[in-house]
Amino acid sequence: MSYEDQEKINLFARRNAQFTELKQEIEDKKKELQSIQDAGDACDELMLSEDDDQPVLFKMGEIFVSLQTEEAQGFLEEMKAKIDDDIKEINGKIDEVKKSMDTLKVDLYAKFGNNINLEAE
Repeated sequence: MSYEDQEKINLFARRNAQFTELKQEIEDKKKELQSIQDAGDACDELMLSEDDDQPVLFKMGEIFVSLQTEEAQGFLEEMKAKIDDDIKEINGKIDEVKKSMDTLKVDLYAKFGNNINLEAE
């Protein structure tokens, strides 16, 4: 095995780890987005109730911030848009990593055949 082959194998391993991390990041963002959508539903219910003057408490870090219902909805929409943008950006990175991994797979399987396993278990 040449030094160049070893470098390709190491690069594939790094890309695979990066791919796994990005997939986990997507899952975390989706959970965060679901929480925001749940909070938005709760705000909608508050607006429909007779007591829509009631402030909404948001947890930001370790503190709670009191906002009016309309402000809260605007804030939630901004957060949703940011998370959607983050998810799109991460998906772009995933596509780049996947292309790189596919190229490396072709090269390494051409050289080593069945003597190397590059598939996820």
